[in-house]
Amino acid sequence: MYWYRTIISIRDKMDTQQNNNIMKRAEQIARIKEVIQESQTCMMVTLSDKNIMSARPMAKASFEQNAIWFFTDLSSDKVSELRKEQDVLLTISKPEENTFLTIKAISELDYSLAKKEKFFNPFVRAWFPDGPESESLVLVKCSIKEVEIWDSTSHKIPQLLKIGKALISGEKYETSDDENYTISFA
Repeated sequence: MYWYRTIISIRDKMDTQQNNNIMKRAEQIARIKEVIQESQTCMMVTLSDKNIMSARPMAKASFEQNAIWFFTDLSSDKVSELRKEQDVLLTISKPEENTFLTIKAISELDYSLAKKEKFFNPFVRAWFPDGPESESLVLVKCSIKEVEIWDSTSHKIPQLLKIGKALISGEKYETSDDENYTISFA
């Protein structure tokens, strides 16, 4: 009977660990979504026809269902780059919170008037005076595949203590799993 209780005990510990991992992942995803939702701009990195990376700031039009949407001009270099290579890298930084994201995404161009009308706002009118009906207006939908986050927001004092210890001891500072993690959305 002892072996049976041991097996049950091990199974219970494994179930608890699995539940903790599921809860931790849910918290991590919630934190990533919060950072994306709060940000107004990000850097979008594309690949040119000469295989040279090109980055530019982009104002976010919307974030929904694990996709980030942007307005852009149909005649821009980025549109021709996205037609050739759909993989993009987006970066978001919130240095005041010591939080940084890199987002691997797959892009697609969306010409839907309904989506343009849904996301259009007065700020966008500066680039597209004809509004959502503008012939040169196109949406870029970036569906998130994977996100890596560096988030020391809630760990500033312990982080400073670890950095101080590393400086005094001469040991290398290592980030913890709570500060840096990667989440796959695929």
